[in-house]
Amino acid sequence: MQKKLYVHRSKHYSIPVVVSDEGIVYIGSFAEPFEKVQALLESKIRFEWIVDANKTQYAVDQLEDYLSGKRETFTCPIDFQWGTSFQQAVWNHLLTIPYGMSTSYSEVAQAIGRRQAVRAVGSAIGKNPLSIIVPCHRVLTKDGRLGGYNGGLEMKRTLLAIEKMTFKR
Repeated sequence: MQKKLYVHRSKHYSIPVVVSDEGIVYIGSFAEPFEKVQALLESKIRFEWIVDANKTQYAVDQLEDYLSGKRETFTCPIDFQWGTSFQQAVWNHLLTIPYGMSTSYSEVAQAIGRRQAVRAVGSAIGKNPLSIIVPCHRVLTKDGRLGGYNGGLEMKRTLLAIEKMTFKR
């Protein structure tokens, strides 16, 4: 049975938002083309692609509020459609990082009980399908530098600026 996925874009930064009937499936990067999103999702799950602003409105509204500095937490249900148990453990831990606070890749590894898996944590963070809502932008290197970001370092800088966070250059 094919899952129905509904897609729309945020007004701020034109971020693609994909939801299922169960919750948010994917939040893209700034101006990410729908074709790229669709190809990624097709490699992970079977679905029917539906452009529908009404079905995505709750998620887009919360994202817009965050991007304009009016929201610090998200209450949207999450529908992880893929990821290993390790990746999902990392992503679930990211949900515990408070707004305006940061952590390091090594602290995430320690928090999930895998101290030696710092690189694997970085890889899992890079595969996070729900950037912003699952706040991987709050993870910095041990010495406070940006590290990487799947949506690009400019997007990471922008998200940290929204949360009034600093980092080493």
